[in-house]
Amino acid sequence: MAAAQGGAKVDPIMALLSDVQTKLPVQWDKVDNAQDDPTVGTRFITQTGQEETYDKLSRSQKRVFRDYQLLQYDITAGKQYALKLDKK
Repeated sequence: MAAAQGGAKVDPIMALLSDVQTKLPVQWDKVDNAQDDPTVGTRFITQTGQEETYDKLSRSQKRVFRDYQLLQYDITAGKQYALKLDKK
């Protein structure tokens, strides 16, 4: 948010995080998420306080959510390609 306010250029990771912040409702995972599908058990809370499921997200929101999941995986359990690109 600070970079956007200051008009600074941002790297791809920061651009994705900005999209997550502006395009997705708040995410939370229910404990019963025992399946391999990361969208099962995931819930979102809209600005009006309504609970939504993954299926109710728009195509654009699903794309941002998937990109965010891939980034999280890469940084925590993957080969950390995103972190290596950030150092260039």
